[in-house]
Amino acid sequence: MTDRITPFPGRPADKASSRARRADDAPGRVVRFVPAEPPAPSVHQTDVVVAGSNPLLNALAALAEAQAGRRVILAAATGWDDWAYELGEQATFHRFVDAAAETVYALSPSRRLDFRNTPFPVADRDLLFARLRARRRRLLDADIIRLDPAVRLVWDEETEEGLTLSLAVAPEDARAAEGELAAMQGAGEAVWGSDIPRAVFAAAVGQGQCIQAQAVVLTSAAAVNGLSAASPRVKLLGSAQGPYADDAARDSRAFDDILAAIRPVPHPGV
Repeated sequence: MTDRITPFPGRPADKASSRARRADDAPGRVVRFVPAEPPAPSVHQTDVVVAGSNPLLNALAALAEAQAGRRVILAAATGWDDWAYELGEQATFHRFVDAAAETVYALSPSRRLDFRNTPFPVADRDLLFARLRARRRRLLDADIIRLDPAVRLVWDEETEEGLTLSLAVAPEDARAAEGELAAMQGAGEAVWGSDIPRAVFAAAVGQGQCIQAQAVVLTSAAAVNGLSAASPRVKLLGSAQGPYADDAARDSRAFDDILAAIRPVPHPGV
C-alpha cells in the first residue's frame, strides 16, 4: 500500500490527485504536520512602546519618538487615570501643549508663557488633537502602529537586547473614565489616532504573542503588568511616577509631564 500526501496538509485532496489514486488503485491520506516542540511565540519587534491611559501624553510621546526616527507601538489603555485632566478645560493649557508639541524639544523657561502664536480662544480638544495629528502626518516616514484597547501588555523579561512584553486579554476596567479624561480619550481616539494602523499579530492556536522593544514609555499607573519601573529602559510619565502630594503638585507635574513627553527616550539602544 502506498501513502500519498496532498499538496496542502490538512486539506482534502484535489480532483487531479484523486483521479491519479483511482488510476493506480492506491489509497491516499491527508497528513497534518504537528511540531515536536511547542511553537515559538509570534514576535513583533519595535524600538519604543508607549503605553497608558493618558491620551495626551500618549500622543506627545509617540510624536516625539517618531520624530526621532523610531518605530513605535502605541498601547492606549482605557479606564480611569489620576492626572490633572481638569487643566484640559483651560485654553491656556491647550496653548502650552500646542507650543510644546510644535517645538518637539523642551521649551526654555522664557517661552513657557509665550502662547501668542498659538491661538486657542476656547479649550477645543478636537482642535488640539487635530493639530497633533497634522504634525504626525508631516513626518512622512513616521512608523506608528497601535494595539487594540482589548489587548493588555505583561512584563516578561529584560535582556541586553531589550525588553519583552507578552500580550494578553485586557481585564474589565474597575473604574471607567469620566469627565475631562473621558472627553480627552474620546477626542484622542476619534481625531489623533483614527488613521493610525492597528497591529495584527498572527499566531497559531496555543502560540504566545509578544513585543520586543528597546524602551517603554508609561503614561499612567499599571499600564504594563509587572513592569520593573527601576529599569533604565523605562520612562515614566504622569501617574506612572507615583501618587501626588496634593492637588497643587498634581497640576504642577502635569506641565512638567508635557515637557518630558516631547523629549524622546535617551536610551542608547534606540
